[in-house]
Amino acid sequence: MKTYKIAITRFDKRIRVGGMAEIVGFNTDLLQPRRETLEMVVRDLFPRGGHIEQATFWTGLRPMDAGRHAGSRTHPL
Repeated sequence: MKTYKIAITRFDKRIRVGGMAEIVGFNTDLLQPRRETLEMVVRDLFPRGGHIEQATFWTGLRPMDAGRHAGSRTHPL
């Protein structure tokens, strides 16, 4: 049995695939090997599932801090 560490969710008539996290500071470059891995997984799981060449890829920064709660804190813990 193969194991993939990605998430696939339905998004209207499309799917959203994600699951790569890079701990690299503020770099938002989309690395080609990451894109190729996601494409490979989708092709493997859904061989007739659509047109991967129409996919759009993006990166972003995840809000994180050293505390145990994510996001803004407007009240004392």
